[in-house]
Amino acid sequence: MALVSLLSSTLQTKTNYLLSAIWNYIPSEDELKQEGHHRLQLLIGEPVHISRQSEHWYYGHSLVEDRSDDEAFGIFPRAFTSTQEYRITSVRSAR
Repeated sequence: MALVSLLSSTLQTKTNYLLSAIWNYIPSEDELKQEGHHRLQLLIGEPVHISRQSEHWYYGHSLVEDRSDDEAFGIFPRAFTSTQEYRITSVRSAR
């Protein structure tokens, strides 16, 4: 089964998780050419919010502000991150 169809059928919703990259993840040229989910490049220490997961992959977005929308979302290996649960206790309004 192709990775793309495997991910599409197995990604589950998971909210309120903030991850921190513990390894650099630089997708290979072959991975970047595959159809389907975009690969999210990670650098050590980069914060990422996840929205879905499978057994070996997460789908989420980078919280680094200087990334374009095209570069900010994608899949990445779970083994390259450390998970931290968080809870929002208050929200400030923008002025």
